[in-house]
Amino acid sequence: QSQFTARLHDNDGYTLASIGSHAVTSSLAEAAPGSSTVSGTTADNGDGSVTVSYTVSAAAFYSLTVKLDGTAVTTIPFNVSAVAGAPSAPTAKTSGTGLSIATAGSAAAFGLTVTDAFG
Repeated sequence: QSQFTARLHDNDGYTLASIGSHAVTSSLAEAAPGSSTVSGTTADNGDGSVTVSYTVSAAAFYSLTVKLDGTAVTTIPFNVSAVAGAPSAPTAKTSGTGLSIATAGSAAAFGLTVTDAFG
């Protein structure tokens, strides 16, 4: 899971004490659509800021758009790169006949697929 905090300011640059009736929304989409799923939340921190959290199911490049009251805060979406986590033994998978049949003095082959904790 990744997150960021956005703080709202008025036209003079002063930090707002609360987001009030303003609506802060965001969307995260895979740059080259694939099989990744994205889930996210936006939480009002009660101090003029919001915290946006996202969880993605695959390492990939994503495009992040943040809007205030329906208008994008930048003209170009933010680029976000999600990378795979550390290898995880519990999610590793093995395959092949070499796991169950072998002859002494001969090579026996099997496959090992290693993934991070999210598969």
